[in-house]
Amino acid sequence: MVVVEQIKTQKIHGCQILETVHKHSCGGLPPVRSALEKILAVCHGVMYKQLSAWMLHGLLLDQHEEFFIKQGPSSGNVPGQPEEDDDDLGIGGLTGKQLRELQDLRLIEEENMLAPSLKQFSLRVEMLPSYIPVRVAEKILFVGESVQMFENQNVNLTRKGSILKNQEDTFAAELHRLKQQPLFSLVDFESVVDWIRSTVAEHLWKLMVEESDLLGQLKIIKDFYLLGRGELFQAFIDTAQHMLKTPPTAVTEHGECSSVARQIVLTLIWQENG
Repeated sequence: MVVVEQIKTQKIHGCQILETVHKHSCGGLPPVRSALEKILAVCHGVMYKQLSAWMLHGLLLDQHEEFFIKQGPSSGNVPGQPEEDDDDLGIGGLTGKQLRELQDLRLIEEENMLAPSLKQFSLRVEMLPSYIPVRVAEKILFVGESVQMFENQNVNLTRKGSILKNQEDTFAAELHRLKQQPLFSLVDFESVVDWIRSTVAEHLWKLMVEESDLLGQLKIIKDFYLLGRGELFQAFIDTAQHMLKTPPTAVTEHGECSSVARQIVLTLIWQENG
């Protein structure tokens, strides 16, 4: 068969086999097309096992580099995404792009403290079948990275709850349902991926924005480091003039200046609350 010869001669493996079989199943005689569709369904079963491990448990079980997600940075530019990829998630007005950026910021912060235990993942675009858009693959990547971050870092899951809101069995059943379909349906596939992604994104939103008070932390940064509250710096300059006029020493640079700044902040807070 032409398909088998092509796979052998070109040494096609992994998800690239899906692409090859899919292309040949789009035409030809009905008996041949039907046979290739059955083969493709079996191959999809392997992909769904990978997806279940990655999206539900954050596990990348891919010793032979067959999946379209890999450990390590991206080796090239990922094709641009259409505008709808960054549509509002319906979670606090946060878009998909913004949520990924928030997650990246958190990963960078944790990497500075726990660099040895963190792993970076990216898309292996050359392994991605053409009938699965990059936008969908990026959602899959986002979910798995988020799940792994919560599994591998010292997060108290009994207090915070599962990032998948204890719906692992439900999502596993949905992926199994897709696996049983004789023909791949992008609409159904993306619908399930979006459902899992929205669950993960909502949990991240609540954790970062609500429980960790992200907006409050940003306001503090604005007030103290971006001169959002000019009266703090005016009061500091007035109070510390005698130190600012003399050359800095180890004592004034760290001890006395910090003490003055702390006292000014406490005084202003007391005045506001009084």
